[in-house]
Amino acid sequence: MGNHHLARAIAYAACGETVRQLRYKTQWYGSALITADRWYPSTKRCSRCGDVKDVIPLGERVFNCEVCGLVADRDLNAARNLAEWPGVARTLETPVEGGVQSTAKAADSASR
Repeated sequence: MGNHHLARAIAYAACGETVRQLRYKTQWYGSALITADRWYPSTKRCSRCGDVKDVIPLGERVFNCEVCGLVADRDLNAARNLAEWPGVARTLETPVEGGVQSTAKAADSASR
């Protein structure tokens, strides 16, 4: 789009509508919508050792940790971090309704 202000307004409206629908659906099904803090460094944080990079360019699609040597897809690394975010994190010992448990750390250690 030529008008960047209009494009930004449309994008914000679309995000707001998505959040509204998610809230509605979670209430409808009796579940909870958990959102991560806007500034949580899910993309810049290593999902193995927890080291946080200062800057990671948008064009960099592979996450490389200089501390522990983890090489992972940028989106997969962010997904693992969000799965372990304090509002969502569960250990394998924590009973979860429905039997679903977070296996992000177990899957990571199994792949080593």
